[in-house]
Order: sequence, then C-alpha cells, then structure tokens
Amino acid sequence: MKEVKPIVHEDVFVNLKRSKKKSQNFILFYMLRDFQNDKSEVVENHKKQHINIGFILPKKIVKKSSTRNLIKRWGRELARRNVKYSHILLSIKRLPRYNSKCARRSLYFELKHLVNGQ
Repeated sequence: MKEVKPIVHEDVFVNLKRSKKKSQNFILFYMLRDFQNDKSEVVENHKKQHINIGFILPKKIVKKSSTRNLIKRWGRELARRNVKYSHILLSIKRLPRYNSKCARRSLYFELKHLVNGQ
C-alpha cells in the first residue's frame, strides 16, 4: 500500500487562512513568495518558479463541469503570469449568470484583478 503524503505542510494552510483577498464572487487565500531562504541566500531560479495552486469550486455553486474547468484554467494562467505568490487557494462564493460574452469577460476581469492585486 502506498503512503500518501501531503503536498504542503499544515502550517502553510494555517498561514493561508490569515491572508486573503475578497471580491464580489471569489475569495483568494495566498502566501507571498519568499525570495530569500532562512540563511539569507537567494533561492535558485527553479525554486522561485514553483507555485502551489488549489481550487474550491463546489458542484452546488458551479453546476456545469465546463464552467468549473474554465475557472480553473483562468486561475492557473493568471497564477503562472504572477510571480509574487508561492501558494494560492481560490474559492468561489457564488456564480453570477454569465450567459453573454460580456458577462463572461467581466467575471474573468474580476478574477484577474483579484490575483494581480491591481
């Protein structure tokens, strides 16, 4: 039987609960990237590029799987473009109607604004 190991330690999740950003439809829990380790040495390039991303998208709120996958794709792409986070957990509070192209675009820009912090 294989041993299951957690991706990150429990103390990381405790710190994620402390730092969060809220928007109208999303909550973003995050941990800022530490560009220096405990010994005050600059972390290597491949370690700086690593990011842990998690999503909480319940089926009760986001009923269609295509919509859940779309939000995950958006979140992954925005997290890859942003280098200031080491851990991100994206949760959805409610999903507005986004039948039109304009509504879908506004939902994307809300998520972009939340992740980029602009």
